Amino acid sequence: MTGPRIAPAAAGDLAAIEAYTAARSDTCMIVRSNLRRVGLAWTGARYQAQYVVAWRDDRVVGVVGHNRNGVLLIQADEAVAELAVAATTLSGRPVGGFLGPAAQAAAARRALGLADAPCAVDGDEVLMTLPLNALRVPAPLAAGEVHARLARPADRDALIAWRIAYDVEALGDAPGPETERHATLTIDACLADDTLWVLERDGELVAMTAFNAVMPDCVQVGGVFTPPALRGRGYARAAVAGSLCDARAAGATRAVLFAQAVDACAAYAAIGFTVEGRFAMILLATPTPPRPAA
Repeated sequence: MTGPRIAPAAAGDLAAIEAYTAARSDTCMIVRSNLRRVGLAWTGARYQAQYVVAWRDDRVVGVVGHNRNGVLLIQADEAVAELAVAATTLSGRPVGGFLGPAAQAAAARRALGLADAPCAVDGDEVLMTLPLNALRVPAPLAAGEVHARLARPADRDALIAWRIAYDVEALGDAPGPETERHATLTIDACLADDTLWVLERDGELVAMTAFNAVMPDCVQVGGVFTPPALRGRGYARAAVAGSLCDARAAGATRAVLFAQAVDACAAYAAIGFTVEGRFAMILLATPTPPRPAA
């Protein structure tokens, strides 16, 4: 059997790409959510990527997007290496990282000659999923001892400080003006989009959580943070559960997340998440031009 046809995504391809990714939603929520926001247009704006598609006859069998931040967004049943090369050839930009099913991300990284490129984050993470009708609400949240709510503008300064700490701890960013700028943009975008929640106890903020991808049927949890001095008290799981209660009320039926730390996986399992597979978040130390084999 010959390989699939690979071509840059065209405007008329959007419905076929959406159908393909919807059937594989657990591992491509970022692609689904970004396409819902901005479609296939490319001007270098927030949420945009330059996409290439693998076709077998009239069926999509793979899609890779080179995101505006340099990260390759990967979902491919076939030809992942060829798609990675085609996406970076189309964009002509350096690669900042890889996001997708673990085996596919590794194959794309090898195809671009970046298997040994230094990483700020080289995460082979646990993929966890939850049908929201199986959500288990922690007792302190159910009893009103803690309260989860959407973040407000008045919370902004505290949440920016937390996001800086999160970016340094979880994403390997270096403390400094650029990390502060990125954290500020992230928190402001979440506040504008109503995708950021906080947990309060006795009027004090004790944890935060966000959705980094949102579709009518599914949400993806990310940016979960509890200050170190407040950890080990169940605040993170209560914050996540509170946000998912709101998502369920709005009509979502499923949630996904990725976690690496054993204690984080245990916290999510306590509210009903189960392990489904592996997912890679690889962030290179510096954006690096691809070096595919000739």
